[in-house]
Amino acid sequence: MNNNQKITAIHHIIVDSVMAIVASLFLIEQINKNDSQVFIHEGTKIDINKDLIVLGLKINLKQYLIENFGESEGLNRTYGALKDM
Repeated sequence: MNNNQKITAIHHIIVDSVMAIVASLFLIEQINKNDSQVFIHEGTKIDINKDLIVLGLKINLKQYLIENFGESEGLNRTYGALKDM
């Protein structure tokens, strides 16, 4: 594994770790708000858990940004978006 591959792997680990933290905080917020692990959207209750939230962030944020901006810039933009959350 060369240096660029190591840096990219570390970049993925950092982004994934921040993603898990954001998912956990969102889940805690929903539990405090709704007294259970549900997200309520327009009166519809959706059961959620941390893994489901992380999956949604990976597909709808990380994967999208990597596909549109390349791996390095996509990871940077993902990290920036997660920090703003």
